[in-house]
Amino acid sequence: MPMMPQIEHIVVVMLENRSFDNMCGWLYRDGPPPSQFLPVSTKNKFFNGLHQGLFNPVSNDYFKGQPSPPPYPIFPNANALNMPNPDPKEEFDNVTKQLYGPFEPPSENPTYPNLGFVVNYALTTGTNIPVQIMEPFSPAQVPVISALARNYAICDEWFCSVPSETWPNRSFVHAGTSNGNVLNGNPPHPDNWDVKTIFNVLQDMAITWRVYSDTTLTPALTHLMFKKLWHFAFDKFAHFGEFKEDCAKGTLPKYSFIEPSFLKDPNDEHPPHDVTAGERFLHDIWIAVSTSPSWNKTVLLITYDEHGGTYDHIMPPWNAATPDGQSDPGQEGFHFNRFGIRVPMVILAL
Repeated sequence: MPMMPQIEHIVVVMLENRSFDNMCGWLYRDGPPPSQFLPVSTKNKFFNGLHQGLFNPVSNDYFKGQPSPPPYPIFPNANALNMPNPDPKEEFDNVTKQLYGPFEPPSENPTYPNLGFVVNYALTTGTNIPVQIMEPFSPAQVPVISALARNYAICDEWFCSVPSETWPNRSFVHAGTSNGNVLNGNPPHPDNWDVKTIFNVLQDMAITWRVYSDTTLTPALTHLMFKKLWHFAFDKFAHFGEFKEDCAKGTLPKYSFIEPSFLKDPNDEHPPHDVTAGERFLHDIWIAVSTSPSWNKTVLLITYDEHGGTYDHIMPPWNAATPDGQSDPGQEGFHFNRFGIRVPMVILAL
């Protein structure tokens, strides 16, 4: 028997390039801890967010065992709502250095776990203020996602699929594979992402689905990525305004995927975009879903595609299942046997 047999509609919202700690690490710093934990058999019942004592070194000398300047501690909040600025790097090689330091290869027992974010940010962006990487948002700075997480459920062990950038991770969300790719491509080539998606499976099963996008300058990113979806352009891809209308009428499909605006008036929260715009977008989605006549039959999932170079203190696990032959190995010799960095996953349902 399904755990939630009343659910008829699944709505997934995917924003951009923020780690768990960056958005939600301080979620319970100034208030009581969560009242419930799942699974109920969990022995260590604590929220695995930020805590005092976390730091990142600011010099490569630290990784050589040499004297180095004092490290940056984790800070209580960000100094601005568009931080970090400039945008950190999130390509495969840079993520490896963020997780394992500038000199060591990946291992299951790293010497410097999650200690390479600051030096990688300084090196790759040339910024003289790399401390921004250690300045996550406080709950007061991101009140919408914080309120939704506290009042419903948040996963503190949700890792993105690939320790790399946007297209591979979004491909895993839609297709369960990135077809061996760990890089977006410059520019991305459609042939590299020519795989069957969840939308094709739903179509074959006669289950309703739709992709709603808040973009106005370009087609939905999901449409651009996958050639097998191109012929659905006119009936399965819609503007965000139509999502709100479908919510109000109680006519949502069984599966809805929502994209933000990435370019014009961006509300995707991708650094250095102001997260306030993304918060307003989430609020609009929440109001539309929660006031829909179908709300008691709907589950809303809010997540991010990948960490985007922003700091997180938990090492991603290994022993991921390699999805297919194309990925064994794929680009960069990667076997897709370890996960990417933690991102928020908030789950809302009655």
